[in-house]
Amino acid sequence: FSFTLISVSQMDQNRFGIKMDGGICTITTPEPNSHIIGHIPEVQGLYCVSLATKHAHTEHAHLSSTKISISDLHCQMGHINHETLQQMVKDGVVTGMDLDLSSKPDFCPTCISAKAARLPFPKMSTSDCAKAYGDKIIADLWGPAQSASIKGKEYYLCFQDQFT
Repeated sequence: FSFTLISVSQMDQNRFGIKMDGGICTITTPEPNSHIIGHIPEVQGLYCVSLATKHAHTEHAHLSSTKISISDLHCQMGHINHETLQQMVKDGVVTGMDLDLSSKPDFCPTCISAKAARLPFPKMSTSDCAKAYGDKIIADLWGPAQSASIKGKEYYLCFQDQFT
């Protein structure tokens, strides 16, 4: 299945308003001329952006008077999938944007780093086993803890001799 994520922190940093009430997430443009630009319904505990969702009472903010590239719109809308953005503009879900339909999506380093995953640790060690006490010591650092210890410590460091 596919889904669209909206970065609430990015919207907050750009002074957009977000209000969640009665199963609807309402998004407004920044002050001083704040207008509602979207209503997102709550579905099974999540606020889901749907291309088919249109509300008769939605006000529209006309923010762009020049053509905007798909990559710029992608960044401004919280890194929503390019194809989804194009479909939203075509279906009238997003209005007031003069999208340059001939623009091609650029490489987005933010999306690449967000999707990056590290390889899992190997199940078996690939290095030689210790042959005597003190040959190989393994350290494991844990923390920070949700609450500090009585002496104010938040981390735990464990050393283990591989031979023993």
